[in-house]
Amino acid sequence: MKIFVPSFGRPDCSTTMGMIPSAKIIVPKSQEKDYIENFGDRVIAVDDRKDGSSPKKKNAILDLMQENEMAWFLDDDLKAVYNIKKQKKVLEIEELLEITCNVADEIGAGFAGFSTTNDFAMCNEYKPFSINKISYGAICIRKNKAKHDERLIRTSDVDFFLQTMMNKQIGWRDNRYFFHFEENRSKEFLNQKGGIRGGVSKHAESQQLLIKKWGDVVRVKEGQVVGVKLPIKGC
Repeated sequence: MKIFVPSFGRPDCSTTMGMIPSAKIIVPKSQEKDYIENFGDRVIAVDDRKDGSSPKKKNAILDLMQENEMAWFLDDDLKAVYNIKKQKKVLEIEELLEITCNVADEIGAGFAGFSTTNDFAMCNEYKPFSINKISYGAICIRKNKAKHDERLIRTSDVDFFLQTMMNKQIGWRDNRYFFHFEENRSKEFLNQKGGIRGGVSKHAESQQLLIKKWGDVVRVKEGQVVGVKLPIKGC
């Protein structure tokens, strides 16, 4: 099982790497030396031309994978993993990732992940598992026809999930667990240490492009993309 951690401009604050010893961190070639100082041979550098945005980097990672292979893509700011019902931290994170990946692989899923909320009451409707619900932050992807749309700077994960569903593949979401990421790279700010760039206008632009591409399949609430509507054409 491979675990990839996309990162940019954050060589000294990638908490995910400290929590998951087998993970590899994916960075632009121009930042490789800075990351090696902290993570040594766990660093994989990609050409700067294949970097510069989340979807570009994720496509570069897909290029490192074999056809039909599954691998984890984790944001670089993981704080904790919770068992939602028990409201206790999960200590064996790599074991959980491996079990989830193996199950998804065995059932032929193209996309796997975990609950999008730590609220037991809110996620109870979907417990214990879902086969057509999206995940964020910690995503297991099977390499197939789908690619990240590089126009969708902020919403490419939603688009990738929809492509997977359109390819007649199921997903696999384990709603018993929640991965808590810091998510401190607010879209409102232009000057930050790595991570998201572009401010509110780029975020809004990406959402509008996603809505234009998928139409009513995308769920919108108060002007924000909040999810997707399935099935699509019977899938």
